[in-house]
Amino acid sequence: MTGTQILAATAVVTTSSLLLASAVANLTRRDGLRADLAAHRILRWPATAARALPVAELVAGSMALVALTGGHQVLLVAALATQAGIFAASAGYLGLVARAGRAGLPCGCGLPAVPVGPGAIGRAAALALLAGAGALRAAVAAPPPTAALGDLAVVTTAGATLALLVAIVQPARRHPAARPAVVTDVPTVVTDVPTVITDVPTVVTHVPTGAAP
Repeated sequence: MTGTQILAATAVVTTSSLLLASAVANLTRRDGLRADLAAHRILRWPATAARALPVAELVAGSMALVALTGGHQVLLVAALATQAGIFAASAGYLGLVARAGRAGLPCGCGLPAVPVGPGAIGRAAALALLAGAGALRAAVAAPPPTAALGDLAVVTTAGATLALLVAIVQPARRHPAARPAVVTDVPTVVTDVPTVITDVPTVVTHVPTGAAP
């Protein structure tokens, strides 16, 4: 694989890994996803969406990886186009939630929880662009060759690392590391000034009163 092909394959692994991780998370916490979607108050049938979304993510993610490893160009284009649609729909949906005045609610993304806001919307939009660019390249480029074992190891490692970074950077920004408290211990200096009491005796002069002659 050439350098450009390795970069393109890494992008495929990144978006696919994120979708698969999201699918697994949503399947294991379907009640939580349904609650998040219901709280957004955008969809008429949040329970149906909570059942359909993990399936779509699972199919799109696994289909792209199968196409990449097997060198199936048409399947790869279809899978990446589906991924771009999922991410674009997610970005648009989160934009509607924020526009409705419900920013700050859990996004229901299946990844580490982030509030609905510019970060979650931007992440979904960027992934949609990445998957869309991958689909376009796969459609116009030569059919991808079957990856060698060494190339596959590089692509898998790089793609999984990028997926992990995309998943955790936004939640980590919500919880910045606490700065160590700086305690300045200023000792209190007590100056003991003795009180000097000057005892001034009172002199009483007794003047006898004499009778006038």
